Amino acid sequence: MGAAPSAYPSPVDEELKELVIEMAQGNPGAVSVLVQLAQQPGGALDILELKRQDCRGPLIWIRYKDVCGEDIAALRANIRVTADEHEATAPPSA
Repeated sequence: MGAAPSAYPSPVDEELKELVIEMAQGNPGAVSVLVQLAQQPGGALDILELKRQDCRGPLIWIRYKDVCGEDIAALRANIRVTADEHEATAPPSA
């Protein structure tokens, strides 16, 4: 048998929950996508990358549904490609 779940959520879980609420901006589709991301290994990093890309609320849902065909793996790849493109075009640090 596995360990019983804790009666209290961890601070990390609470911070991730708050981040999902903030990022979704009240859009139920975005909540669904963000929860799916949060359940993936490394998904919290994908959510932080969406935040860095200023992709929030309905834009998350549109990206998932229309750009990635409602495929969470495709969305994760899209988030990384977009991050890599941003890195490649960013001006050098001083």
